[in-house]
Amino acid sequence: RSGLEQSQKILEEELMTMQTRLETDMQERIELEKANRRLVQELTELRKSTAAEARGRAGFDEYRARADEQARELSEQLHEAVESKSSLETQLSEVNSELLAARRRLEAELRARDSLEEGRKLLDVE
Repeated sequence: RSGLEQSQKILEEELMTMQTRLETDMQERIELEKANRRLVQELTELRKSTAAEARGRAGFDEYRARADEQARELSEQLHEAVESKSSLETQLSEVNSELLAARRRLEAELRARDSLEEGRKLLDVE
């Protein structure tokens, strides 16, 4: 009987140890589940943040591409304007040269006409 009581006592102690271990394991499981929920929530927030960042980056890249395109177009327009200005300056220089030549011809003709007038007056006086 004493052996039976001792066996029962040992079984009760083992049962208490197992219950304590079970309670500890359950508490650890609860803590792990809480930690897991926090990690899942952080991961969800990180994914949202990453998605928002990607959208922001895509928007910025699109804005930068439009700005680059506008800069390229303005550069082309400026190049065309510079070429046009250069062409107009060349044309203006040519016209100025032609006008100067025409003025010189007219002045020469006027001098020749004045000389003829002077010559005629001299002939009329004689």
